[in-house]
This record gives sequence, C-alpha cells and structure tokens, in this order.
Amino acid sequence: MSEELHAKIVGFLRVEFARREGRSCNLVELTHCPTGQRPETLRAWDRKETPELFDELSAIEGLTSEILRVAADHAESFGTGNCRYEIRTTQHLGGRAKHGFRIRVEGDDGVGDDPPTERGLVGQLMRHNEANTRLLAQSIQVTISTMNRTIADLSEQNRELVKDRRDHMRELEEARSEQAERDLEGMRQVAADKRKDAAFDKIMGLVPVAASRFLGGGKAEEGANAAGAMAILATELASSLTDEQKARLFQLLSNSQKVLLVELINKASQHVPGQAPGQPGQPPHASNGAQEQR
Repeated sequence: MSEELHAKIVGFLRVEFARREGRSCNLVELTHCPTGQRPETLRAWDRKETPELFDELSAIEGLTSEILRVAADHAESFGTGNCRYEIRTTQHLGGRAKHGFRIRVEGDDGVGDDPPTERGLVGQLMRHNEANTRLLAQSIQVTISTMNRTIADLSEQNRELVKDRRDHMRELEEARSEQAERDLEGMRQVAADKRKDAAFDKIMGLVPVAASRFLGGGKAEEGANAAGAMAILATELASSLTDEQKARLFQLLSNSQKVLLVELINKASQHVPGQAPGQPGQPPHASNGAQEQR
C-alpha cells in the first residue's frame, strides 16, 4: 500500500479527531462503494467501545493501518480490478464527513504464478477460501458492532423512560396528597360557616321576642321582670360579639334593621339593674353604627 494514501488517511483522521464539543467524532466506518450498487459497511469503530482510540492522537497511525489492511483484504477477494472505499465519520450532533480512496488489485483472472496442476489449483482455492473467510468475519463483526450500538441506545432509552415514570408517579402522589388536604380544609371551612350561620339565626330569632318584651307586651310586673332578664341577656350577647361578628352582622342587615338593632341594645342596657346607659356592657360599635346610619 502506498505511503501517500496512508498519509492522506492519517491527515483526514487527525482533523476529525481534533474536533471538540458538539462536533467531536464518535464513529468511524469503512465502507465499500461499488459503482451502481448500495454502499456496504465493512468495519466500524465506535467511541463507546474503544474510547482510547478517539482520545489519543497517537492511535491514528494504528487505526489507519488497520483500515488499509481491511480494505486490501476485501479488494483481494475480487481477484482483480479497482475497488472504491470511503472512510465516513459521524460527529456528536449528527454532522458527517468522508474521505474516499481506491485500491487496485492486479492479477490474471485468479491464475497467478501457480502452475495448472492439482497442487496449484488447491493453492488458488485455499487463497479464495481465506479471502471469503476474512470477508465473512468482517461482516459478522460489523453486524455485532451495530447490534451492540442499538442495544446500548435502547438501554439508555429504557433507563430514561423508567426515570420519567418514577418522577411522574411521585408528582401524581404529591398532587393527590395536596388535593386531599385542600378538600379537608374546605370541609372545615364549610362546617365553621354552618356553625356561624346557625348561631346568627338563633340571635335573629331572639330579636323579635326581645323587642316585644321591651315594647311592653304582657302585664306590667311580668313585663318588667321579663324585660330585666332579657336586657341582661341582650347586653351580655352584645358585649360577647367580636368585631368580625359585628361587621358581618351589620353587612347582612338593612339600614332600618340596623337602627332597630341598635335601639334594641340601647333599651336593653337601660333595663339592666344597677347599670346606667353608657357604662361597660353597652357596645360602642353599635351606637356608632346607629349614628352613621342616621
């Protein structure tokens, strides 16, 4: 094999192996390119299988010699003629490069220097068998290399799918837990609102009774006793209401109802024994609300 061809292949591989990052070379293939036929891959060198081959520039000489040896053995199996080959490289992000060369095999139709005797014919058949065996071994090696790359890619995809499924299941469980907590909090809020509404309904149910007592319903003595008791209850109720409850109560009442409620509380405070109007027990917000509504 000529030194010029060897030097050209070495120069091509040096440029390809010197690329970095997204253009780094990950695969080298030796391909037979017969005229008018589909290319056939004879041998492949993958970074996953032999990373030292791609990281050490000193290994390029050995790789070039191996490429030329494989190509020469393949060309000799045809007996004579020109055989065209290509060295194809694949980069990390999918880029490609190639370098073509030819190998010429000279012969005289497979006769060679062997005499046309039984021994000479056996020698020729043995050489042909050796060439066919080498070609078969190369084809099997290419097939196995391709299968190994495919298996590695499928294994990586399977690991990614398993990881994605595990992450999805964890996120789904977290979402279910958060939804359950939100539902429980909503149920608590609804129950609290129901209790508040029930208490408010009871208060509103006492208003007409208290009003009738304060307005003089029934006998005088009975009315006085009842008014005193109802006044104490109304005053205690008014003083026990929080600011939030008072605000909510006044939001639900109309203007006339607000005035009646304030007057009711004021009247009740006047009937409390031993307590004059304006003393503790009279709700200040109620009187202020009444003045604002007036």
